[in-house]
Amino acid sequence: MLRGRHHILVITVSTSHNKSMPRQKAVFGKNGFTLIELMIVMVIIGVLAGLGMVQYIRFNRTRTLQETAKNLRSTLILARTQALTGEKDANCPSGYNGWYVELNAHDYQIYCRCDGNPAACLRQTTNVASDINITTVGGNKVWFKPFAGVDNLVKITLAWTGVGSVTLKVEPSGNIE
Repeated sequence: MLRGRHHILVITVSTSHNKSMPRQKAVFGKNGFTLIELMIVMVIIGVLAGLGMVQYIRFNRTRTLQETAKNLRSTLILARTQALTGEKDANCPSGYNGWYVELNAHDYQIYCRCDGNPAACLRQTTNVASDINITTVGGNKVWFKPFAGVDNLVKITLAWTGVGSVTLKVEPSGNIE
């Protein structure tokens, strides 16, 4: 055992400072992003994606509503054209009286109007999206008479809650707006 003073030997090692090799310094804290920063970016991206998705869904619903109105208008024009030209369906047993479009809450049909069984003269049934409601003012049947117009003004509204509505108007002259 050593008694007395203890000596501490300190050895310093010096390296030669070469000018061609710069010293590398350790830099801490600037090599990446913190977890909080990444979380904030993810939340912002999520909010923007959510808003974009809502707008996209609304856009699709609006287009579906407009497309349904366009198809209904085409069906009305077809019925009017066939009535004006006097074209009758081959299944019409007797008593041709024109063409009509019958409107229900979620579908519509185009018929040749004949005496007897009108179901025999059904040309086409079109179903609309279940969220679209069809309402009418002036009757749920638009009857295009041969070589003439319709009996009365009929307003047809296609509505989708939260999206909007489209109104078609069939005037007594047969004009469709």
